[in-house]
Amino acid sequence: MGQKLITHSCGHTAVHNLFGPGAERTRKADWLKTTLCSDCYQAEQAIVQQQRHAAAVEANTEAGLPALEGTPKQIAWAETIRAKAKVGLDALIARAMASTSSDVDKATVVEDAKFILRQTRTSYWIDNRQLGADGLLNLRQNARIAAQAMQR
Repeated sequence: MGQKLITHSCGHTAVHNLFGPGAERTRKADWLKTTLCSDCYQAEQAIVQQQRHAAAVEANTEAGLPALEGTPKQIAWAETIRAKAKVGLDALIARAMASTSSDVDKATVVEDAKFILRQTRTSYWIDNRQLGADGLLNLRQNARIAAQAMQR
C-alpha cells in the first residue's frame, strides 16, 4: 500500500492510500485526478439535495398539500418523498379513472390517494418511503378495512 498525493479536478489535493499491483495503483490515481475531492463532492451533493428539496416544496405547495410537521431535516426529506409519491399516486388515479371497474372502486382509489397526500407527519413519509405509490395505497386500504372490521 502506498500513499500518493493526488490533485483532483477541482484543484484541491488530498492524500490517498492506493493498494494493489502497480498498474492498479496507477489506474486508480489517474481516475482520482478526474474526480472532485471529498469536500467538493459533499458540497456539490448538498446543492443537489437543496435543489431537489426546493423543487419538491414548490410542487407540493402548487398541489395545495398541507405543511409537514417535524424537524427541518425531516421536513426536507419528507417533502421530497411526498413529491415523488404524489407523482405515483396521480398515475394510479389516472389508471383507475381509465379502467372499466365500478365507480365505487374509482372513488375509493381517489379518496385513499387524497387521504395519503394529506398526511402531515414527516414520520409517515419517512417510515413508508420504500413502499411507492402502490404500497402506500395498499397500506391505506388495509387500514380502512381494519377500521371497518373494528366497527362491526
